[in-house]
Amino acid sequence: MAKKNILPRPYNERVLIRIDKQERASKGGIILPDSTQEEERRGTIVACGPIPRTDQGARKYDELEVGTRVLFEGGYGFSRFELDGEKYAFISYDGIVAVIS
Repeated sequence: MAKKNILPRPYNERVLIRIDKQERASKGGIILPDSTQEEERRGTIVACGPIPRTDQGARKYDELEVGTRVLFEGGYGFSRFELDGEKYAFISYDGIVAVIS
């Protein structure tokens, strides 16, 4: 029986996002080399850490839960890793810029 890796649990007001796979071809069918592709900034939340609360005790990010598709900021404010051929990133709740419907 194959051993399945267990995903790490986010800590310190972060979410774990499975990053969408990038298209390797342009709309015209041209295959793009990895060096010309920008890092993908869309994905699906697979685990949530502690949700920040307002001063009144209400949850700040009610609509963010496991299974929500999101768009997140690029750059250096998060940690990326690969597990079982899938790319993941730990991102702070503030690093999520939009929910994809």
